[in-house]
Amino acid sequence: MSIELLQELDIIPDVDIFEYVDGWAKKYNLPTKKVFEILMRVSSGDSQEDSELWQEIAGVLAEATIKTKFEEQIKELESWGIVFENGQLKFPSVSRYASSHLAERTWQLSKESIKSPSIGGIPVYIRGEVKPELTINVVNQENSLQRYGMSLPESDFSYCVGFGLSSQAELSTKVATPKLSLESDNSASLEIDVNYLFQFDGSDSMLSSTGNVLTALKDSHAKFYDLERSAKTLVSSSSASTDDFQGLRSIEVRHLNGIALSGSLSAGRTAPVFSSFDVNNKKYSVNASVTLGATAKYRAQLKEQYISRVSRSGSNALEITIESQNIKDTESQMALSASIKTSGLDELGVALVDAYLPYSDEWKARLSQWSDLGDSLQETCVEKLKEYFDSSELWQSLVDDLFGKGQRDQTSEFILEQINQELESANESINNWISSASKDAESYVSRLLSDLKIPGGLRDFIVPQLNSTVTEFIDKKKEEVKSNIEQEVQALNSQSEEQVKDWLAPLATIGENVDELAASVNQSANILVNKLLTFLEDYQTLRQRLLNAAKKTAEFQLALQLQYSRSLQSKSNALLKIVLLDNESSENQVAKIYRDMMLGNVGDALTQARALQAAGDTSVISIEGTFEQWQQEAESTSIGIQLPNFKLYHNKKRISEIETTINQNGQLTFGSLKGTFEEASQGFNESRKLTLFNTTNLVQAAKQSELPMIGGLGYTLTDESLKSGELQTFLSNIEDVGEGKLIAKGTTKRALELYSKVKKPDLYAVLRLNFMLPSSFFNKVSNLSEQRAYEMACDRALDVFFDYDKYASYFYQMRNSFKYTNDTYEFIKKIGRKNFPKQAAEYFTQNNREDITIVSSDTSSGLYDVIKLIIKTHKYAREFVELSGNLDRLFKEIKDLVESTDDNIVDSKFLKPVRKLSQEVNDNIDDLTSVSGVVEMLFNDKLQRMNLIFLLLISDVIGGTAPHIVASLSVGKGKNSETFMI
Repeated sequence: MSIELLQELDIIPDVDIFEYVDGWAKKYNLPTKKVFEILMRVSSGDSQEDSELWQEIAGVLAEATIKTKFEEQIKELESWGIVFENGQLKFPSVSRYASSHLAERTWQLSKESIKSPSIGGIPVYIRGEVKPELTINVVNQENSLQRYGMSLPESDFSYCVGFGLSSQAELSTKVATPKLSLESDNSASLEIDVNYLFQFDGSDSMLSSTGNVLTALKDSHAKFYDLERSAKTLVSSSSASTDDFQGLRSIEVRHLNGIALSGSLSAGRTAPVFSSFDVNNKKYSVNASVTLGATAKYRAQLKEQYISRVSRSGSNALEITIESQNIKDTESQMALSASIKTSGLDELGVALVDAYLPYSDEWKARLSQWSDLGDSLQETCVEKLKEYFDSSELWQSLVDDLFGKGQRDQTSEFILEQINQELESANESINNWISSASKDAESYVSRLLSDLKIPGGLRDFIVPQLNSTVTEFIDKKKEEVKSNIEQEVQALNSQSEEQVKDWLAPLATIGENVDELAASVNQSANILVNKLLTFLEDYQTLRQRLLNAAKKTAEFQLALQLQYSRSLQSKSNALLKIVLLDNESSENQVAKIYRDMMLGNVGDALTQARALQAAGDTSVISIEGTFEQWQQEAESTSIGIQLPNFKLYHNKKRISEIETTINQNGQLTFGSLKGTFEEASQGFNESRKLTLFNTTNLVQAAKQSELPMIGGLGYTLTDESLKSGELQTFLSNIEDVGEGKLIAKGTTKRALELYSKVKKPDLYAVLRLNFMLPSSFFNKVSNLSEQRAYEMACDRALDVFFDYDKYASYFYQMRNSFKYTNDTYEFIKKIGRKNFPKQAAEYFTQNNREDITIVSSDTSSGLYDVIKLIIKTHKYAREFVELSGNLDRLFKEIKDLVESTDDNIVDSKFLKPVRKLSQEVNDNIDDLTSVSGVVEMLFNDKLQRMNLIFLLLISDVIGGTAPHIVASLSVGKGKNSETFMI
């Protein structure tokens, strides 16, 4: 192989020294080996020879610049593994090349195109990119095993030549108008890598090894999917050792493609509403905006990848393995929203409060003057603190100790600035200063300083100073107001009794007899002053309450959202190994199996290989493989209402998950099925959450001829201010109805005793009820006959729905008077299957022996309520019957799945019946359970009746007398919480 070709392939450096040596060799008609030897010896300072060439080279290399360049060229050759040894220039061995910086090289081209056209007036962004690639990697034993899965003797190296092609395309668009918004982002990618993996001894010449590589690639024509060419170029083991090869050992294909789609569509409209009001000849405007919106989102991702490898397995057999993975992920969301926002209500509220208080303008002005704190409380407090900081030696000493003497002024300014900002709203915070100045001041100051960034030691000095300043200031102001009132009362002495009555008229609003006060104003001046102070106090309280209400109204904002989402995630993995003879008579079929394996068609390859094997064809030596499939479907619905500092929501979530492993014969070797149902509500500082989960081993279920599942039901009640009465109502209902089967008798009493030990009443509390289901539960439900399932559900529904003696009495009276039957279950079925209560009521009235008439228009009567409960009972019983039937069908599908051998095992449709029935079981559980709506929470502290029926049914199915629910109560929040098992 010529130096020129190696340089074209960039396998050796293109350096000037080769031309330099070639020139000397031609001039003196000497071999290049001899010229290199003289150059190296002269460069190292050797002067043993005295030939003309020696002297000439020595003279040239005596120049520092030329010698430096020569030495740099030699170092560059050495960095490529080319060394001068024993008088000759040696090209690198495979091991020496692997340790050079050239061991891993990549040549890549890239072509990118970006366009932004407009299609139908919609701007579109389009981007495309293509990257062809060539790689040459020479790696040692360890890296070869890690990267290519190819084991080597310690002295050998892998020589990988890889051809790659990657491409990517993107398309996106965005449109936004005041009423509509559209976004779309889509992309696709493709990567293909073909690696030819050679194995050489580390002592082999890199030059000859590269020649062997190029020859093998030429013979194979890079047709990795062609059985004949692959069989020709792949070498067999050169000894008994399974990893002793010399030449092309393996061909590897890596393929990855992906598609990602996402888009969103939003539509909305905002309608402004304007109103104006005239208060005391002044205009006030109120603005409101009503927004309606709808949003739809979609996201999908698809990834497919496989790695195929072929290598020799004996002299006339090929071993082909493929690892493939398909991932699908889709998600869709829809949401409807509505919101109302207002502005301007705060100013209007204040104006209305001042305008419509029941006092004359003269009295409003007088009350406003008396209620005003006058000089800024903020300024007074800051000045007093500043004086204290400047005069107190104790304060100054403390600041010096904490921050150093040079930081005293800076620290004081920092603290004063914080307090000054916080005191800006002091007049509003201390509003009822006439009645309780000291108490309000101390509370206000303590609250004020709690969030300030002041060291605790300093805060202890500031609080008393502020307390005393605020108290003194307000006490002084009270004396001023009292003095002003006394002067006003004294001025009444010179007025007539009618004038005095008019002046005292506002006191009538606090229940005072104005006539008596006016008649004795001269004799009872002190009493009148005190009554006016009381009146002022009531005025301050009333005005502040009205202003607070106006402020709350001004913050009014309502948001409503309804949201639905659904996601589907699936993943399938295949690991298949087929060993083929490459010289058998069934050449066409074998070649097709080989081609499908190398091109990633794992399903077709497996089907053909199994068909040949079943036909007795010996060209398929062995088939081994596993196929894993996983899929999860999740669906959720939520509705929420949000007000300032208040939120209501109700949501449901259902998840079904199936995971399987299947062998090459189509038999299930592992499988699990999981289902989760969750429903939650929150509102009025309380939330309730119900969770039910189950997991089953599919193979175990088939082997045991039953449906064993591990599962449980959890119910959580969270209340930010739980009262003892609410706790008692909730637990006693479960204890009484369950008669000790659900929770142990005495649980309510123990819970109240534990709760009473907590120091503070009405604390943040979390009550948890956990009901673990035995593995036989679902099997027992599936074995129930339709009639037995219906009767069990009816019995428990009667226990819970008819929890008033009057209702139970009505029910049995109606049953006994019915013409067709007095059997309880038949009666419920005949009445309950009517679609509407009115229809059922008319049917009963027409078909009873006695004169019991239910008037359809009188929907509030007890008999009509019983009719509605009968319909509920029938529907609940039918749902339980359906659950039993679905569990029975699910078990049969699982058994068929485990015992069957299916040719379409790689197809995800293989598991479709099991997935569908699993989802239907979740639907049944949804219909059999319930979580209170946010409004119902206000009026019902009990566990929902549907949940109570379901718990009782579970208890009946399990049997036994021991309580099944484990209850716990956590009180407090965060690190300060305590948990009690009750």
